[in-house]
Amino acid sequence: MRRNTKGFTLVELIVSIAILAVLILAIMGFVATGAQSYRTVSADVTLQTLSQQALGQLESYLIDCNGGVCLSGSTLYAVNRADDGSCTVYVFRYDESAQALYFGSRAAITDAASEPPEAADMMTRNLTGFSVAFADGTTVDSADVTLNFAFRGQTLNAAERVALRNHPAAAASYGELLAACLNP
Repeated sequence: MRRNTKGFTLVELIVSIAILAVLILAIMGFVATGAQSYRTVSADVTLQTLSQQALGQLESYLIDCNGGVCLSGSTLYAVNRADDGSCTVYVFRYDESAQALYFGSRAAITDAASEPPEAADMMTRNLTGFSVAFADGTTVDSADVTLNFAFRGQTLNAAERVALRNHPAAAASYGELLAACLNP
């Protein structure tokens, strides 16, 4: 009697499927670890980019400020005085509920009773904290800016000291700041 020896037995098929399953699980573990590493690094890079952009923009407005600065609650005002006596006001408003920093400006202000400009343009997002500290005194030599970010479970605390070239006046309120700028 002749036996058919072509093909695989049931036991051989089950063993090969089990070995293949173990290999697939090992490969999936490597893929999952790689994907998690990518998500973590991607979140870190996003936070670093957001902080560098926000600190860079804040620095560019503060560093050459010549009219004065004021921090009122979670809103920062910086005023530049033009040669014609008018003032340009820059406003940075932190909205905790939206976790965002907003920016606005208004040029050619000549009246001390002017309302502050609306800060409607989003400057940065994923912001969980914003603070600015000025040295005590009537003029400001530097500003310590701190921004706290959170994104995909990662956090970043960015701080920078900005040296103010023109030593602008410090004010307690927006009205006081604008009056000091328009009436030097």
